[in-house]
Amino acid sequence: MPARLSTHARTRLPEWFRVELPTGAALERYRRQPPSRTRSYVCFYLCRALGKVHDDGSADLLTSILLDDPTEASYGLHAPPNAFVYRATPPFHRATAAVALGRIGSAGAAETLMTVVEDFDNALSVRNAAAIALGEVGNADCSPRLAALAAEYPEVITRRALLEAHRRAQLR
Repeated sequence: MPARLSTHARTRLPEWFRVELPTGAALERYRRQPPSRTRSYVCFYLCRALGKVHDDGSADLLTSILLDDPTEASYGLHAPPNAFVYRATPPFHRATAAVALGRIGSAGAAETLMTVVEDFDNALSVRNAAAIALGEVGNADCSPRLAALAAEYPEVITRRALLEAHRRAQLR
């Protein structure tokens, strides 16, 4: 099923680009393949494209990527000393899925992103991207949970993103 562009995205795209994109179908096909560098890069760029065009119809697909796809830690860890902690192939397309979900701003995105931030089996980049995306979609309802999570969060960069998301949620 072709991806549908939101009205907001259609107003920002040039006339020649206003077509129905099969990006969601391609992403679904590639994410089912076994892990590889090609799969990682294709999924990364397709998730990025869905976020850039604010494709409302892909929110369920991006949510599924974040909640149902294997986490980076599930592929195993390298023994120290190694600069690359995860055996999963970078780039981590799940981080880009979190950013895209924040850009789209669907109604259920906040709960999904909170779940991702709380799961330490996700790579640091995925948790941090989800925390930043919470700044885009968080509202007053999730503000207390954001504050509690930020107060105890062990990673400084993600804690700062959570505090910023909390600040922005209070303003909505």
